[in-house]
Amino acid sequence: MNLLRVAVPVAAIAFLSACASVVSGTQKSLRVLSEPSGALVKLDGETRAITPAILHPSTRSDHDITVELAGYAPYHVRLTRRLSAWEVGNVATGIVPGIAFDAATGAIYKFQTDVINAKLRPLGSRVR
Repeated sequence: MNLLRVAVPVAAIAFLSACASVVSGTQKSLRVLSEPSGALVKLDGETRAITPAILHPSTRSDHDITVELAGYAPYHVRLTRRLSAWEVGNVATGIVPGIAFDAATGAIYKFQTDVINAKLRPLGSRVR
């Protein structure tokens, strides 16, 4: 019984200490817009939506976003991750399980942007 009195609070602290996972999650909302609208949106080469769209890519890795519309040059952007400010909570408290959990799930990261606005150029047009 005494073991449970110690083990349960310690386990709760360890699992609830994953600050970034609790607060920001492991997927982020990404708005994808295009001019003109109605373009295909590809996430890592797989068609996911038509603009305007909201995607929910995992923060476990960087991603390639491509916006395509017939008669227009494809628009490509690399969606890269950065450390989230929420991870400071784990570092400040020194809670190693929280840091490890957030790192394993990708919750320690955020993307450099939450909106992509693809201004598509007609094929054959010149870049100014």
